[in-house]
Amino acid sequence: MELSHKARLQDFKSVSPGLFRLSVNGGRPLTGEETLAVGSYNALLASPILPGAGAYDAAAETFESSHDLFRAAFPRGFAWEVIRVYSGPPVITFKFRHWGHMDGPYKGHAPTGDKVEFYGVAVLKVDEQLRAEDVEVYYDPGELLGDLLKGPLLVPSVEKDAARQLGERLGEVATLSASGADSQAQSCPFLASGKREHSTVTGDRTNHGTRHHHPLTFPVSRRASHMEVAAADSSGGDRYRSHLTGDGEKNTVWRHGAPPTYDAVNSLFEAERTQEWPAGSLEETVQNAIKTWEMELSHKAKLEDFKSVSPGRFRLSVNGGRPLTGEETLAVGSYNALLTSPILPGAGAYDAAAETFESSHDLFRAAFPRGFAWEVIRVYSGPPVITFKFRHWGHMDGPYKGHAPTGDKVEFYGVAVLKVDEQLRAEDVEVYYDPGELLGGLLKGPLLVPSAEEEDARQLGERLGEAAIVSASGAAPQSQACPFLASAKREE
Repeated sequence: MELSHKARLQDFKSVSPGLFRLSVNGGRPLTGEETLAVGSYNALLASPILPGAGAYDAAAETFESSHDLFRAAFPRGFAWEVIRVYSGPPVITFKFRHWGHMDGPYKGHAPTGDKVEFYGVAVLKVDEQLRAEDVEVYYDPGELLGDLLKGPLLVPSVEKDAARQLGERLGEVATLSASGADSQAQSCPFLASGKREHSTVTGDRTNHGTRHHHPLTFPVSRRASHMEVAAADSSGGDRYRSHLTGDGEKNTVWRHGAPPTYDAVNSLFEAERTQEWPAGSLEETVQNAIKTWEMELSHKAKLEDFKSVSPGRFRLSVNGGRPLTGEETLAVGSYNALLTSPILPGAGAYDAAAETFESSHDLFRAAFPRGFAWEVIRVYSGPPVITFKFRHWGHMDGPYKGHAPTGDKVEFYGVAVLKVDEQLRAEDVEVYYDPGELLGGLLKGPLLVPSAEEEDARQLGERLGEAAIVSASGAAPQSQACPFLASAKREE
């Protein structure tokens, strides 16, 4: 309320004015004054993938225009509630839900009347007066904006209008050629290009020299010590993953015929991690457990061979979406499970429905030949419900969907909620993050081959040129069909 309706930060009672910071999905923290200047919508919708999808461009909106957009779309209001609190003051971690009914238009899209909602996790640091000092929000903006784009366009889009104009120009050129008159020079609007910068923030490494246990854990020492011994016996020399070798794996069916090796990604992890957790700490235990789970999901062919999950109970959900069973997760693979945002296909970034387990892994192995490293940044609550912040990163030394390698570091942050059983096996995993933070970095490189739209524009340009030549010669032109006039509907 204060952020939306009070004009001066010094009038806020809910925040610590000099200390307040807001960050979204691991991005650069905004000060209180910066947040007040841009408004909550622009602060929360700064994902790099959104402008290209035609969903939202925070750089082009003001405080007032952004609020007008969402007030129009949700005339009954945009409600918010806390679903669950995982840890208490001074660092409060909680899951939330935000929803409304699209009874009004959004950016030219007609109202649908549908409920539009999304889920996320926030980390709130408060002072002794319970005033906010630091707020971190993790969610997928595509879960909100994808639903707002479902309604049909009330007015033609720029692309459709440009196609209509091109069709008219082709008709004019054909008419002129029949009359023998010279055609006017025409420029193709599809050839205009633009680039949007997106910045990332990387922290310095923190060495945690003393062993410590999280204050919210339940006793795990004896059970954890037995697990550590078992892990050492089954690691096959890998310092971070268990259940690769040993008697427990003698009947394991491996996707590629043998256990994998992680030398390359381990080197990247050790060189660029921001945290070094002491052996036996809760943070290290969680980090290694997730690395083991990812290894099993990527390389073991049968769920019954998994040691890191409770096979009959395991569920995985991403940004509040439908939970997948263990078998469903194994069938589609981790990338397809994590990249189901409704905004991604329309942005040309990723279409989980069009990818298989194998093709998705091939895509990211090609883009990140040195590996895709992962680390725990902080643990907020201990077993049986573990809430933690993570970082995932790699270097784009290979191509991605026709985009040339940039060599840049590509990274994103998120929060996960992990429910474990008494053997510390995963029963339920919830992940909250913005897929656009990953995929936006992979789309920065120039296209190695023309996109379908660019190729169509090139062909249209050639046809316009041919028609102009024909008109100058007085010859009757061949009938030309404009590919943009064929109607087709694309699902988001």
